[in-house]
Amino acid sequence: IITGPCGVGKSWLACALGQKACRDDFSVLYKRIPRMFAELETGRADGRYPHLFRTLTKANLLILDDWGPDRLNADQRRDLMEIVENRYNNAAILITSQLPLEKWHDVIGEPTFADATLDRIVHNAHRIDLDGPSLRKTIAENINANAVDHTEQNDIKGSPNGDEYDAIFDLRLKWPFWIGTGGRFPSESVAAFIGMRIKASRTGAAPVQQMGSTSELHKP
Repeated sequence: IITGPCGVGKSWLACALGQKACRDDFSVLYKRIPRMFAELETGRADGRYPHLFRTLTKANLLILDDWGPDRLNADQRRDLMEIVENRYNNAAILITSQLPLEKWHDVIGEPTFADATLDRIVHNAHRIDLDGPSLRKTIAENINANAVDHTEQNDIKGSPNGDEYDAIFDLRLKWPFWIGTGGRFPSESVAAFIGMRIKASRTGAAPVQQMGSTSELHKP
């Protein structure tokens, strides 16, 4: 369970742990909780619910990002309870939330469901409570500062491609490394490893399967 204020790095840390699990040959599924419930609701109408539910229960690690603050309805409470029950003592769940653990009971709403669900989640969980300033604000300040510095340097030295282009290109080269993936995944998709399986290779390279495609991932 990873909790903390907005922008402190909960999703980043959850995805880093998920990527490590992939590297250790465990299957990982990442879901934002609001979107997961929306998919399950749609699945009830179009017949995909059994398939969606199996997908949520069979992965070795299920990352549920952005728990709360909206209160769950009856279907969502039942879905969450069934997911947790099916995975209890069989597979791992990682949950991130801005809400302190004391308020989770209110989010589930119905006391019986809340007690049964949280009893299976909380008591055996490792808890990480994060604190600090928003990383988004810090990164934005760094981008602006680097852009100004780079533009000033180009104004002095000159640039055949244009100052603005060079400044933007330089920042794009740096940005992916800030998310802890060595630039292998787009910065806009921190959870780009969804559904990915990585098998370790002693030769220095590991095959990566993601969204039906295969590419080579070289170890750092």
